[in-house]
Amino acid sequence: MGKYWTRDLSGKKNPRYRPALIRFWEKVNKTQTCWLWTACKDSWGYGEFRYKGKNIKASRFSYQLHYGKIPKNKFVLHTCDNPSCVNPGHLWLGTQSDNMKDMAIKKRQLYKGEDNKNSKLTKVDIEKIRNLYKNTNLTKADIGRLFSISDVHAGRIINNKIWN
Repeated sequence: MGKYWTRDLSGKKNPRYRPALIRFWEKVNKTQTCWLWTACKDSWGYGEFRYKGKNIKASRFSYQLHYGKIPKNKFVLHTCDNPSCVNPGHLWLGTQSDNMKDMAIKKRQLYKGEDNKNSKLTKVDIEKIRNLYKNTNLTKADIGRLFSISDVHAGRIINNKIWN
């Protein structure tokens, strides 16, 4: 990575552009624990960095900068569980399976059903939806309107695709 200069659209080195390392470090806020990415983040809070014409995760850039190339099928995981952290001491390589095990151990898995804080429905609502569809002439669209959900969502509930 080192002294790479951002290239212009023609692919030539252009001294008007700042080196990737300078651009990277000016977007990092080092705290006593995490090194927080302060620039663009994805919807999950992971930092994004433009390098060699592509967007990459800031944590991956940091890992490669400090430890070298990342093997294929490996993910950069966080010991601190802070998606915006780029501190190399908090980053480690693992598989998707390692990530899922780490998530379960730390009890960070997504909550299902009414345990999910974003859920509009309860288990009682689910029973009502299934009973209404089974015992009345209401359509999935009718039921969706009653419960402020889409007809597709109602259909997935009725067909046991979700909320099993």
